Amino acid sequence: MAAAALLISAGITAQTQTQAQTQVKNQTQTEVKAQEQTQTQAQTQTQTQTKAQKRAEVKAQKKTGTQTKTQTGTQTQEKSMTKSATKNKGARSATPQRNAAKVTKSAGAGKK
Repeated sequence: MAAAALLISAGITAQTQTQAQTQVKNQTQTEVKAQEQTQTQAQTQTQTQTKAQKRAEVKAQKKTGTQTKTQTGTQTQEKSMTKSATKNKGARSATPQRNAAKVTKSAGAGKK
């Protein structure tokens, strides 16, 4: 009878140790999964922020490039207008009339 009790006690002890090892293993796996999820979330957030920053930079570059092209186009138009105005026969330079000297008009030839 003592031998049977000893065997039962040994079996219970072995079962308890197995349960404890299983609990530790499960807890470790849970912690590892939680860490992996946290890392994945952090990476996703970082990637999202990086993409947003890149989009903003590209948008800013496009905006700057468009402004530069517009300014260059305006300057080119002004130059071509000035050149064509001076090439025309008898044309004056492109100075506005309000800046020109005021001259009185005469009555004309033979009229008084």
